[in-house]
Amino acid sequence: MKRRQIGTVGKQTTTPEGNSNNVQHQEGVECPWKEALIVLSVSLLVVFVLVPLLAFSWPIPPRTDLHWWQTGVIYQVYPRSFQDSNSDGIGDLKGIESRLDYLKWLGVSGVWISPFYKSPMADFGYDISDYKDVDPIFGTLSDFDDLIKAAHEKGLKIIIDQVPNHTSNQHKWFLESKKDPKSKYADYYIWHKGIDMGNGKRKPPNNWLNFFKGSAWTWDEDRQAYYFHQFTKEQPDLNYRNPAVRQEILDTFKFWLDRGVDGFRVDVAPLLLEEEHLKDEPLSNIPGFGSDEYFSLKHTYTHNLPETHEIFRSWRKLFDDHLEKTGKYIYMVLEAWDDDIEKWMSFYHSGADMPFNFLFAFNLNSTCNAKCISNYVDTWLSNMPKKKWANWLTGNHDQPRIGSRMGKQFTKLLNVLLLTLPGTPTTYYGEEIGMQNIEVSFEDTQDPFGRNYGKDRYQEVSRDPCRSPMQWNSEKNAGFSNSSKTWLPVHPGYKTLNVEKQNSSIYSDISLYRELIELRQTPSIQYGSLNTTLITDNVYTYVRWIKGVFNAKFIIILNLGSEKEVLDFHNMPKNYRPLKHFPKKGKVVIDTLVTEHQSRVGEEVQLNQVLVMPEQALIIRFY
Repeated sequence: MKRRQIGTVGKQTTTPEGNSNNVQHQEGVECPWKEALIVLSVSLLVVFVLVPLLAFSWPIPPRTDLHWWQTGVIYQVYPRSFQDSNSDGIGDLKGIESRLDYLKWLGVSGVWISPFYKSPMADFGYDISDYKDVDPIFGTLSDFDDLIKAAHEKGLKIIIDQVPNHTSNQHKWFLESKKDPKSKYADYYIWHKGIDMGNGKRKPPNNWLNFFKGSAWTWDEDRQAYYFHQFTKEQPDLNYRNPAVRQEILDTFKFWLDRGVDGFRVDVAPLLLEEEHLKDEPLSNIPGFGSDEYFSLKHTYTHNLPETHEIFRSWRKLFDDHLEKTGKYIYMVLEAWDDDIEKWMSFYHSGADMPFNFLFAFNLNSTCNAKCISNYVDTWLSNMPKKKWANWLTGNHDQPRIGSRMGKQFTKLLNVLLLTLPGTPTTYYGEEIGMQNIEVSFEDTQDPFGRNYGKDRYQEVSRDPCRSPMQWNSEKNAGFSNSSKTWLPVHPGYKTLNVEKQNSSIYSDISLYRELIELRQTPSIQYGSLNTTLITDNVYTYVRWIKGVFNAKFIIILNLGSEKEVLDFHNMPKNYRPLKHFPKKGKVVIDTLVTEHQSRVGEEVQLNQVLVMPEQALIIRFY
């Protein structure tokens, strides 16, 4: 066991204090100037002592200026895998509607639904053939309307995926564009004749690569030209230098606004524009990538061009007009990233409420210790523009599940981290119960990313393992479907890890998750300050607090190591304490190692000797 001294880096805050004295009159003695002096003294006491003391001490009421997406938790639903209502082995909109009571019970505020548009499903809905219709696999427009209505009746908001960078090659626009170079759709996509090799052969105009491996250019016999695609060849990129394309996408936004959606998650937002000169992109010199792999190049001409931000602003203008007409604010989050943190933060200034923060989703794994986590937290918060709102997610439909990356023993601890940091947390379906990746053979692999890499390397990139059906109960197919076969296999451990089983235990992942969502409603965690304290490679602690002696404050302690630790929160340099008067005691309100045989919840602890067990997270409340 190790004993650690804490050194916190944070902003020193002092709370005003004052003492009021009783003032007595001496009866029978007339002294007007004394009475005046007493009145003046009392007035000064009230103005300069009691009023500030009450202001700093009285419980702070809930903030009325915050939107639902700032006070709540967003939950991502991958529709193919959430709930199947018609026994075809694939989840659908009716299935989502049937589980809204669960989401309400869980405590989330918004539901982000991945694509359900009409699509040939070359990339499972991210190849859209009609932006204004629902694919029959998922249901109908009427089903979507029912879902929106039911969600709103339960107080839930609906966010949908918008995929503006590319369409399906079966979309009407593309079919017309390739057929007739003189049609109104001719320049809806990026076409090029390529380079004449002089021997009757042609090659692509440059070295640009697609995300899924290989050239980003595919030859089309009908048009006798190459078209550009940053994903599969079935997903041609739209040409945003054509004003007609911009207007078409605005119209798709409006279509769904009119159906009542509350927000949009915008897919691959930095990729909308490319440089017109089509120069080769330079080598990235990142080790480990072959010459045909996307990250072997530095994407100077195809990623996050400055003009892209003008497009986002035009979308916000549409949302502002909608706000003026309806009184309803529309939430917009961008799937955006950049190696340069300043450029990443630039997406905050383009009309979006936030770019997704992928620092955890991209980087958390078994090699990431407390210092690593602290660094990612500090990187985002210290670079985020003033008066903007942070956000956090540990996984999504493109990343291995966090429990598989970090170890299943850390699923509770990581939900404590996700749900107690300042900003908006987004939870990927199943993370609330600690779902793990599944194993999928190459022969059963559905993901085009995995198939493109072949049998020897598909496991490096396939996204199938994190997309398995939701585990509802211990019945057939985990309660996801009555079909004889589901689109991806159900995790073999579903009989012991499912919602129903965890709901029967107050010590489960899901019970902890609900407690954390409730705890998020306290002002200190919802919008209070954060002061981080890094103690060792294995232990990361931070304080969430807000001024006022009547306002609960919290110490969050995460022990990612294999040893016990004893922490001393009193032995901190005075200039770096988050609070001037750190209390002697606190009370444990969250313990991730709680079982029916042992629990520290409710335990009063001395803050100069806090014992933390290996792989444990504690939350301690104090005033």
